[in-house]
Amino acid sequence: MLQGAAELGGIVALTEVGQLRPYLSKAEAYRKYGRGVVDNWIAEGVITEKQDTPNSKVRLCRKQLASVAASQNLVQYIASTKNGH
Repeated sequence: MLQGAAELGGIVALTEVGQLRPYLSKAEAYRKYGRGVVDNWIAEGVITEKQDTPNSKVRLCRKQLASVAASQNLVQYIASTKNGH
């Protein structure tokens, strides 16, 4: 749980100082989080796609992705502790 918070904080800080690009391509997000996970987040509306022109690559906000991943990990952690795991 703390690792997720630390990772999110690092992503935010590095993005703001220009050390990380603020957006990932959809393919990069799929590699990092899994295709099904990313597609579900998009379908649920928790991640928004950004596309500058109809033929340009779809980009996803790195901070949004990290935030949703950290939130999902927290929910899973809480659920597992309630079930005695």
